[in-house]
Amino acid sequence: LRCSGSSLFLKSKFGAGYLLSMSKSRGDASADVIEQEVKKVVDTAKINSSVAGEIIMHLPLNSINSFPALFTMLKDSSDSLGVGSYGISITTLESVFISLAKAARLEDEDMGVVAVELTLFDYFGFAIRGIKIQCS
Repeated sequence: LRCSGSSLFLKSKFGAGYLLSMSKSRGDASADVIEQEVKKVVDTAKINSSVAGEIIMHLPLNSINSFPALFTMLKDSSDSLGVGSYGISITTLESVFISLAKAARLEDEDMGVVAVELTLFDYFGFAIRGIKIQCS
């Protein structure tokens, strides 16, 4: 058992925050340069993934007060950075499950295949959502 608790507890303990998604408008747009510019506004921002034409960065919950400055910077610098569009969302429970599965995989890398089963319980202790993730 890796975790047990309400969705709010799990999000705050295992990865609550915001996801900044940006699409590249040019093929030569550098994820490192974009990350540096975002970090000038939110210094604890980090890249979650940078695949093909999309960059996803994790921003902590306490960075919400920096959003106006962040969006102003992205609006003003989007052409020079090569950012076509951008949006922000809160971390989902699914992404918490996926990060836990990745952590389990790293811990048990030597064993080959790892299966992680996570179940979300309601206030009264009844299972309301479960997911099983197998990493190979």
